[in-house]
Amino acid sequence: MQKTILVLLLFSIVGCSADVETQHPTSTTSGDTPVDKLNVSPTEPTEDAPTINPDSPAQLVDPTAKVISGQVVSITDGDTLFVLDENKTQHKIRLDGIDTPETGQAFGTKAKQALGDKVFQKSVRVEWKERGRYKRIIGTIYLDDRNINREMVEEGWAWHYKQYSDDDDLAAAEIRAKTAGRGLWADPKPIPPWDYRNNPNLRSVAESEPSSTLPQTAASSTQNVTIYVTRTGAKYHRGSCRHLRKSKIPILLSEAKRRYGACSVCKPPQ
Repeated sequence: MQKTILVLLLFSIVGCSADVETQHPTSTTSGDTPVDKLNVSPTEPTEDAPTINPDSPAQLVDPTAKVISGQVVSITDGDTLFVLDENKTQHKIRLDGIDTPETGQAFGTKAKQALGDKVFQKSVRVEWKERGRYKRIIGTIYLDDRNINREMVEEGWAWHYKQYSDDDDLAAAEIRAKTAGRGLWADPKPIPPWDYRNNPNLRSVAESEPSSTLPQTAASSTQNVTIYVTRTGAKYHRGSCRHLRKSKIPILLSEAKRRYGACSVCKPPQ
C-alpha cells in the first residue's frame, strides 16, 4: 500500500514539471507586444522609414532660377550696367522690360544718373532668364527688396518696353509716371528711344544743316554742344540763362533744335 502511494506521488510530481515547461512563454498572449519587438530602439529607423535630419534646411530655391549677386561697378546708360560677382567675374546686364533715353536724347543723361544714384557701388541681386542678341544678360535688378527696373519707370526715367515685355507692373508704373508728368514725361512730346535709334534723321548729327558762315567741321562740332532746357518751357538756353532757375536739363544742341526754339535772352548757338 505504501509503495502504491509513493508511485502515484512520483507520477504527480513529474506531470506538474511537464506542465510548467510547456507553459514557458515564447511569445506573449493575445493583445500584448511580442518580446522580440521590445528590443528595438524607438529612435532607430527601420528599413522603410527614412532618416530625417531636423537641422537640414528646406530646399526652396528653384533649381532652374538664374541669379547673379555682386557689386555694380559701372553704369553704361539708364538701362545697362556691369556687375562684378564674388568670383571677380564681370557681367554686362541689360535691365529687362524697360528702355531709357539714349545718351544723345533729352533725359538720357538724367536716366543714367538716376540709375547710378540707386545702385552704383552697391550690392545687388540680378534675376535673369536669357541673354540678348548682344550677349548681354537680360535681367531685373534688386537692391534688397526694391525692384530697380520698376523704379526707373515709376520715376519717369524709362519707358515700359512693350515690344519685349508684357509686365503689368511696368505698364501701370508708366501710366502713373506719365499722368504725374515725372521725368521724361515732362516733355510734351518725348521721343521713344527705339524710334530715335531707328530713325537716321533723329540720331545722325551729320544730317543737320551746317551754318553757312562756318566750315563743315566747325558746324558739326557745334551740334554736339550741350545746352539746357526746362521741364515745361519751349526754348533752349545757355547754362547761365536766368530762365533756368527752376529747372535745368542738359541736352545736345542738335536734339534741342529739332524740338525747341532758341532763347532770345541768352542767345544760345544756333
